[in-house]
Amino acid sequence: MQKPNAAKREERILSCPRCPGKLGSFSFMEFILDRCEICDGIWLYEGKLEGLLRRAARGPLEPSLVDVFP
Repeated sequence: MQKPNAAKREERILSCPRCPGKLGSFSFMEFILDRCEICDGIWLYEGKLEGLLRRAARGPLEPSLVDVFP
């Protein structure tokens, strides 16, 4: 059984907070990010941005950056 906060988080994953689009998950620099199929907004849970910035500061960005932002 899920905790109420976990169920709420799972529900938020399904729809974009900015538009009526649905979110799809993708992997970037070993982090899972959510991207809207309509507005292309990228949504992060608390703490993920800091993790991404720390990892990016340690070295060059992955070649997968080109795949994420064509």
